Amino acid sequence: MKYKAKDVHRVVGSWRRMAKGQVQHAPVSLPGSDDSDPYMKQEADSFIEGLPITLFYDAMEYPWAKQLQEEADVVLQEFLEVTGDSSLEEQGNNVWADAGVGGVEDPNALAYGPEWRTLALQVRGVWDDVNTNLFPRTVDLLRRSGAPTVEAFFAKMQAGSVINPHSDGCNFHLTSHLGLVVPEGQCWLKVGDQKRYWEKGKVMLFDTSIIHAAENEAPTDRYVLMLRVWHPELTAIEVEALNWIFNCLDEPELLEAFMQEAGSKGKGKGKRKKLKAR
Repeated sequence: MKYKAKDVHRVVGSWRRMAKGQVQHAPVSLPGSDDSDPYMKQEADSFIEGLPITLFYDAMEYPWAKQLQEEADVVLQEFLEVTGDSSLEEQGNNVWADAGVGGVEDPNALAYGPEWRTLALQVRGVWDDVNTNLFPRTVDLLRRSGAPTVEAFFAKMQAGSVINPHSDGCNFHLTSHLGLVVPEGQCWLKVGDQKRYWEKGKVMLFDTSIIHAAENEAPTDRYVLMLRVWHPELTAIEVEALNWIFNCLDEPELLEAFMQEAGSKGKGKGKRKKLKAR
């Protein structure tokens, strides 16, 4: 795998900062925002420079999100059918796992609390063969829509539970929620200084590198289809390079093979130079 330095310099810089343990801590100031709000901060140990910050995006500006919203009933119907089967836990993989086990790979997973549960379809770009077979119509919709997913999972927020203020630690992914079973007007999300309520069949898109929190004040559980998607201001080459890094993290032998290949090519170049010098 080869990339031109000018095309991936932001990715390389991000990787070097991460290797050194550097974390982005910065106040966020946006037009019309309340800069004194304690949530108006960005915290990220996975950080790409130069990506603009928007707390809540207009999801309908993105064709994939618009299609998800238009076909929300497809997801809801399948979700109710599959989760209504009492044998789901025996059929699926990590069904309603707690934070850190299912779809959430958050270094601050404890902020989600013990009531948070997920059922993963895709984690770090890899589709779960077992669970995708349980939700074929939902997976088909995600693929047809062209959603730039890194992760996809159903998320359960139990009645009366809270998600404490935290950052998901990465600014080159955004988070999207498609409301499925929602106690409307009683379940809210706050990102920075902005507070929104989940709605059935509606898509929200927001930046979770900004401090955020949530609460389900209702006596019933809330369910959404939750996606991690690539930040729209990344270039196609940057996404490809980041995917390659993820693959190396999952399969270290890929990096070893790359380094061996690079080393052998370097030795070959050295020999050719010596022959020319003679």
